[in-house]
Amino acid sequence: MKKTLEEVLAALLRTKLAGRGIGSLAVRPSPAAPTITVWSREEGQIERAPKREPGFPAYSVTKTFMAALALQFVDQGRLDLEEPLARWFPNVDRAERITIRHLLGHRSGIPDYGGLPAYHEGVRQAPGQPWTFAEYAAHTVDRGLWFEPGTEFAYSNAGYMLLARILSEVGDDSCSNLIDARIVRPLGLERTYSLRTIDDLAHLAPSTSRQLDVAGTATDVRAIYHPGWVAHGVLASTASEILIFLDALFVGRVISPASLDGMTGLTSIGRVIPGMGDPAYGLGLMGDAKSGLGTTHGHNGSGPGYTASVFRAADLPGGPAIGAAMCGVEDGELAAEIVMAALNEVAERDDPTAGSAKL
Repeated sequence: MKKTLEEVLAALLRTKLAGRGIGSLAVRPSPAAPTITVWSREEGQIERAPKREPGFPAYSVTKTFMAALALQFVDQGRLDLEEPLARWFPNVDRAERITIRHLLGHRSGIPDYGGLPAYHEGVRQAPGQPWTFAEYAAHTVDRGLWFEPGTEFAYSNAGYMLLARILSEVGDDSCSNLIDARIVRPLGLERTYSLRTIDDLAHLAPSTSRQLDVAGTATDVRAIYHPGWVAHGVLASTASEILIFLDALFVGRVISPASLDGMTGLTSIGRVIPGMGDPAYGLGLMGDAKSGLGTTHGHNGSGPGYTASVFRAADLPGGPAIGAAMCGVEDGELAAEIVMAALNEVAERDDPTAGSAKL
C-alpha cells in the first residue's frame, strides 16, 4: 500500500535528523489542502500533534517579517523604498545614495559582521553580553562601504540592523513590538514572539552549540546565549506558524499586491550556489526562478544551535505548496534540505516526472 504524504514526511524528518536533535516540519501541499505537521519529541519518535509542536529561533527568517513590516509602511505612505538612508543616518558612507530598497535587498554595500573573527570571538567570550549598536556599527557601518550602492549583492545583517532602527522611528515603537502588533497578532500566531533576553529562550526546543564557549564545549544555547547577538532582532516560532505567515504574505493578508510584486521580484546574486538554478534575492526574500520546482521564494536562518527554513514553490501541478522546517541542530543547511526534500515529495506526487530542487 502506498504511504500517505504524512507518513512520507515523518520518515523524511526522522532520516534527516538522524538522532541529532529535535526538529519540526510543516507542509501545505496545495492551496486547498490542510497543513501536515510532523515533529520529533526525541530520537526516533515522530509526533503529529501541532499544538504541542516545539518552538525554535527563526534567526534570519525574521528578515522576511521585517521586510513585510517595511512594505506595510510603504502601502500606508509612511515610507518610500527610494528614500535615502541619509534621512536617518547621515554620517554613513554614501548614505545619500543608499535607499531603503538597497537595505531590504542586501545591495547597500554596508559590511556584514557574520564573517568577522572579532564577532565570533565576542560570542565565545561573552555569549550573554552582546555588542551594543555602537559596537556593531564600529565593526561594520563605520568602516565604509564594500561597493557602490545598488551595484552588487552582499548579505548584510548590519544593513538590517539599520533598517530596524528606521522602522522603529517610522512606527514610533520598537521593531519587535511593531511586528507583533501588525503581523503576529493579526495572523493569530500564538507561538511567535520576539526573543529579547536569555530568559525568552527557556521555552524553546533544547539544543547545544560549540560556538558559545572558548573551549568549544557543547553548551545548552537556552542557558547562556543572548539574542542580542543577532543585531536586527530575532523571532521565535514554530514550523507551522512560519508556514502560516508565508502563506498569508502571498495571499494578500499582510501587504498589498503591488508591494508583494516588489518583494518577490528576484535579482540574481551573481554567484553560483550548488543545487540552485539561479540564486537570487528580492526584498527580504530569497529565491530561485530556475529551480527544479519552478520559482521558489522564502528564507533560511541559522545560528548557534538551530536552523530554520521556509519556502513556497509556486509552479507545482497541484498549485503552490509551502514547506517550513525548524531544527535544534547546529547545521545551517539542514532545515533548507528538509524543506526542499519535502516539496520534492509533493511535486512527485503531483507529477512523477517533476524535477528536484535543493536550497
